[in-house]
Amino acid sequence: MTRTRPDITSAIPDETLSLIFTFLRSVDPPLYRDRSPNQQKCATVTLPHNRAFGWISVTFVSRRWRHVAIGNGTLWTQLNNFIGPRWLNEMVRRSKSAPLDI
Repeated sequence: MTRTRPDITSAIPDETLSLIFTFLRSVDPPLYRDRSPNQQKCATVTLPHNRAFGWISVTFVSRRWRHVAIGNGTLWTQLNNFIGPRWLNEMVRRSKSAPLDI
């Protein structure tokens, strides 16, 4: 039988976790890099390793972290470093009614 470890971050209130994510956004922005000449390309789709999700990676950690991050509209307002055209609409949607930083 496998024993799971308790999530020590569960002691952190959602509001504090959201503040941590806000700080992380300022130090680890998402990036979309142009394909290097040595990189393969398949039709018109660039391979995924051109993307660096930066702080958005917190949404992949757990359901709770994803819920907290997506619930904070201000996290999604900086559109100047978005990670590709497909993400632009998603980031605008997640920003809810918060003012956008373009």
